[in-house]
Amino acid sequence: MKKVRYIYLLLIILFINAVYSQDKERKSQWKLTTEIGSVSLEAKNKFKVNASLHGGLIGGEFFVGRNTSLITGIEIIRARANFNDVFGNQQFLTNEYITIPLSFKFSGNREKNIFLFYSAGIYGAYLYKNRTEDVLNSLVITEKRLGFNFGIHYEIGTQFKINEKSNFTLAFKSKTDLLNYYYKASSQVFKMTEYYTLQLGFGFSF
Repeated sequence: MKKVRYIYLLLIILFINAVYSQDKERKSQWKLTTEIGSVSLEAKNKFKVNASLHGGLIGGEFFVGRNTSLITGIEIIRARANFNDVFGNQQFLTNEYITIPLSFKFSGNREKNIFLFYSAGIYGAYLYKNRTEDVLNSLVITEKRLGFNFGIHYEIGTQFKINEKSNFTLAFKSKTDLLNYYYKASSQVFKMTEYYTLQLGFGFSF
């Protein structure tokens, strides 16, 4: 846990330095992404199920070098799954998360119209809503504000230059929660693992 805090502190310092040390060649730009894929949801001592997910991010990319940048923002994620409880009844589960990622991006030659990139970093996540539906018994349980966790993530993809002020990205993304004790609902402790998505992004500046 202490290592995660130190990493976050280092990235925040670099982020602040990037914001206050920009010149004409080191700009920042807005970043919008959307993603779709799958994830495994674990409830401690209860179940592990595969879920579909989709999400999106709005944030910024801050250039700290010729081929390096720092990315952060606010991301919304929704994961949906179904499973059978101990009585054999089918349950439908929906989790909604707010995450704040912080990552380094390493790019190929930015002067080219198409180049590869790789990014890696950490994130803080907050499970703000869990909804469990038992169709057979017409029962719906909704819980909110279920707690925090931290994790690591990485992306690898290709960036396509549209013009001097905008670009398009296509990437593969993966991430996993670090802590064993995760979001604590009244009856479940959730953890995200095996998170794989296809991500589309759009970057632009004014």
